Amino acid sequence: MPRCASAASLPQRLRSPGPAGRALRWLLIAIVLLPIVMLLVGAWGTWRATWREAERDLRHTADAAAEFGLRTLSAYATAAGRVDAVLRGLSDAEITAREAELHAELKALVAELPQAEAAFVIDRNGRALVSANVFPVPREKPLVADRDFFHALQAPDAPAVHISRVSVGRLDGSLFFAVSRRRTRTGNHDLPDGAFDGLVNLSAYPNRLGEGLRRLVLREGDGLALFRSDGEILARSLGQSGPVRLAPGGPFFRAVAEGVDKATYVLVSQVDGIERLWAIRRIEGWPVYAQAGRSRADIIAAWRQAFLPQLAVGLPAALALLGLALAVSRSQFRLAEANAGLERRVAERTAALAASAAEFRTIFESAVIGMAQSDPATGRLLRVNQRFCQMTGYTEAELRRRSFLDITHPEDRAGNAEGFF
Repeated sequence: MPRCASAASLPQRLRSPGPAGRALRWLLIAIVLLPIVMLLVGAWGTWRATWREAERDLRHTADAAAEFGLRTLSAYATAAGRVDAVLRGLSDAEITAREAELHAELKALVAELPQAEAAFVIDRNGRALVSANVFPVPREKPLVADRDFFHALQAPDAPAVHISRVSVGRLDGSLFFAVSRRRTRTGNHDLPDGAFDGLVNLSAYPNRLGEGLRRLVLREGDGLALFRSDGEILARSLGQSGPVRLAPGGPFFRAVAEGVDKATYVLVSQVDGIERLWAIRRIEGWPVYAQAGRSRADIIAAWRQAFLPQLAVGLPAALALLGLALAVSRSQFRLAEANAGLERRVAERTAALAASAAEFRTIFESAVIGMAQSDPATGRLLRVNQRFCQMTGYTEAELRRRSFLDITHPEDRAGNAEGFF
């Protein structure tokens, strides 16, 4: 018989183990599954810890960026107020006449402001009167009459300070957004009190602000940005080449609509198409939010790095236990196969002996000569056939109560006894 038989040819006992075999089988399964389950639990726990760490890092970074944005915007608003104070009481004609002097004064003032070089004073028609960075200013046509900040500050409900959209400068082609406020107490007396009479504009450069944001990043690859509440990106740590506004909808706009100060969410970046975990923080007193992001790929890489030591220990242990379980299983299989083979051979031997005994009994009982079997220790007759009963004149029952010496001729007893015993 081959050493390994098919499942259909295996003995029933091998294919259907008893309670002890089933218990051993479940024990082996548990031994193999335990380290695998522990690895899975460890992987999930490490993933949750890595994700929480990323959320914590991004919240801290967003808080730092919000503080940076607050200081920067407040400085711009203060500088705009100082420019307005310098020009207070001067008419448009006086400012034009003193342009060189005022240009130098504004240039010195703006030089104190980080990330800023440009400041313009604009009249009520959108024409430039004086600038901190351009001399002389072009006066041929309105410079900013079509800009959003000009229209916003013309309105009766104009904000004290306005943060504009990102635009391309008409004089130098640079990206900028404006921090603007109305001129107050001008020297022009042809307008009623409170009427719009031009504005002071401080230009902020997104890519220079981005440099400041990059210094706040905790992990290489993280991104930081400043957003207007309408989704306009004012500055990004990763840089920007043009105006960008988030598409309406999504978690950022829900957070703005709900008036929350901070939130976290996962979103695919509209700028580069990368899925990131984001944390936002509203800049107090401004319609502006700071946002910090980390790509899912970077979070997964950090998780792998954290999980690798567990895997280095757990995987060999799992493989070793799997090998042990397979060895024990093979040993049990061979033992069960050997037991099945032994039982089969015993059954075959028993059947052969039974057949031999039946054949002997048939021959013994039907023999034409007298035949008897006796106890080798006592000589008592154990079995006799019918012909032997006829020869001795006794019944089978009578003979079985006697020994062979009882029916032996007296002269032959001694010799027969000596030969028998």
